[in-house]
Amino acid sequence: MLNFGKSKTEDLEKIKRKDIETIWNGKLALEVANVVRYTPSACNSQPWRVVDKDNCFQLYRSTDITEMLSKGLIAFYNKIDMGIFMCFLEVTLKHFQYDLKRKIMIEDVNKNPIPVATYQTEKRI
Repeated sequence: MLNFGKSKTEDLEKIKRKDIETIWNGKLALEVANVVRYTPSACNSQPWRVVDKDNCFQLYRSTDITEMLSKGLIAFYNKIDMGIFMCFLEVTLKHFQYDLKRKIMIEDVNKNPIPVATYQTEKRI
């Protein structure tokens, strides 16, 4: 388990995280999804959405986040959250023997979810 910081509980089932089906669309790399879903985020908003298809992970930032912060603040912190998520994703992909090539997208705030990055991956055998 990859962990930065200290959790209040040792039981992963008690940690409040979004369901895999909410954050991860695809079945090719569920071992990766099961790790990166524990990435920390501001106000536990977990804005990341991943489409896992044909050796490609398409990463998005959801704007449908309803938290205690104002819309402007949550957008600010969720951009930071996405960088943290990308770090967790890359470390996890490397751990599971994936080679990767990352492409960062130009933010288009008129889309929801907002495209953030694309990862071309290949699993090493």
